[in-house]
Amino acid sequence: MKNGSTGDDAKLVQSRLKELGYYTGKVDGKFGASSVKALEAFQKAADGKATKIIIPSEIQGLAGLAAGVKALVEEPET
Repeated sequence: MKNGSTGDDAKLVQSRLKELGYYTGKVDGKFGASSVKALEAFQKAADGKATKIIIPSEIQGLAGLAAGVKALVEEPET
């Protein structure tokens, strides 16, 4: 996926980047400039390399990471 991509995968990536705090735009399935900027920031934070594209296996990894972060944030204090 790259700038200009559309569809369910684009929506999923936008949603996960939003959950992680990198994307502030509308989750609309249109992977435009603001989505690419958010992806770039995430990639730089993750491993220092910003390719500005995301492949299917990375989409699944991003989805899993976002779910894990969400679980940590929502975990009640004991």
